[in-house]
Amino acid sequence: MKIFVSHAAVDHALANQFVNLLYEGTGFAKTDIFCSSIAGSIPTGEEFVQIILQHLAEAGMVVLLISSPFLQSQFCLAETGAAQMRKQSGSLERIFPLVIPPAKLDDLKGFLLGSQAALITDQTALGSIRRGGLKSGSFGGDESTVSTTASSVSQTHAYGEAIWALIASF
Repeated sequence: MKIFVSHAAVDHALANQFVNLLYEGTGFAKTDIFCSSIAGSIPTGEEFVQIILQHLAEAGMVVLLISSPFLQSQFCLAETGAAQMRKQSGSLERIFPLVIPPAKLDDLKGFLLGSQAALITDQTALGSIRRGGLKSGSFGGDESTVSTTASSVSQTHAYGEAIWALIASF
């Protein structure tokens, strides 16, 4: 499964931390996660809008890092709308809206109407991204098989530590 991480440009440092969390804590390959703030993700001289749309179209999961600047960004709102349309048509498996403090869940109002959102500080919500990858087979097996291996136990522990480190940065 490919993951698309949508974020406001000013939140690039947080987006990079979040992507590192996904790499280190879930087993997703770097080629399976697209985030426009990662160096080299958009080659020099390329049309960035086309690259972003291509990766958004290929994603099976879209993670929205919703901050106050995200809510003010027409580009972020357009990415969200495109993800919602793909979800509605059945061509996108999951949308994970994660709200970044000081933004609040109440700030979403009609935005993402009907979608369950969570604060990025919610460890259970972050863990659901990992479980989503397990169910899709991104870790080379189903959840029951993978969770019984020693490497999965170690990976789960490392993911938990990484989540707490990310949460502590708020």
